[in-house]
Amino acid sequence: PRSLEGKAHLVTLAAPLIDKIPGNNLRALMRQRLSEITGLSGEALSQVAGSAPRSHAPSASSQTPSSDYPDYGDIPDSAYYDSLPDVGSYEQPAPPRQHYERSSESGKGSWKKDGDGKWNKKGKGDFAPRAPRTAVSVESPHLIALRTLLHHPHLAQKVEDVSHFADEDDTYAQLLVALVGALQKTPNLRSLQLIARWHGTEQGRLLRALAEKEWLIQGDNLEQQFFDTITTLANSQSQRRREKALRSIIHKSPSELTDEEKTLLREHYSLTSSQSSKPPTGA
Repeated sequence: PRSLEGKAHLVTLAAPLIDKIPGNNLRALMRQRLSEITGLSGEALSQVAGSAPRSHAPSASSQTPSSDYPDYGDIPDSAYYDSLPDVGSYEQPAPPRQHYERSSESGKGSWKKDGDGKWNKKGKGDFAPRAPRTAVSVESPHLIALRTLLHHPHLAQKVEDVSHFADEDDTYAQLLVALVGALQKTPNLRSLQLIARWHGTEQGRLLRALAEKEWLIQGDNLEQQFFDTITTLANSQSQRRREKALRSIIHKSPSELTDEEKTLLREHYSLTSSQSSKPPTGA
């Protein structure tokens, strides 16, 4: 309390209670602390405690000390600080029985232990759960090729024939074909001009996002990866055309086949037989 009235009220309440504290030293310390808080001297506190109204006289039954409870007023101070409980007869409780159950989630079976700790089937304890991993998006080669072409438009002039992969069904591959074709027709186009051609479309939003994205590949590898992607697209389209041609001629009679179709059929059977004759090791 900060006011004089509050300090006086605190002394009125606390002084009688301090007198009831067993142990002379502890009682003296409590009085000293109350004196520091209120600013009253020890004599003044004693007068307040002496003038405090006594509690009602106890009943006859309470006046007779019970043999089960000691008289705390006669206990010395050392009893509160120096004595230790007798632990000779203390017995440690048995640990809780743990229940093991077999998990049926996996075919090989794994053992789990219920209780404070868990154990996996390798006998190792579970560690604290890791923080959730941040998902890392990995760009497809087509997206990397698109982004490379936006930043290095001159690479389009090194693509020999865009028709080698113009029939790709992939959306990104189709956009890559369109970019290469536009740059081959107008070599001086800049990135912003390319993006403006598809303004307001999904392709335009994709190109803008790719142009603003930070590079994760070293500059020395960009050109090589760009042409690797172009080569992969061309090979993929060539393979699909070959398979489509084989499906169209495999049911024809030999007399109906052209020389080109016969050559394609011989190459197909030669490749199939060579693959089937290889040992499992591939040697």
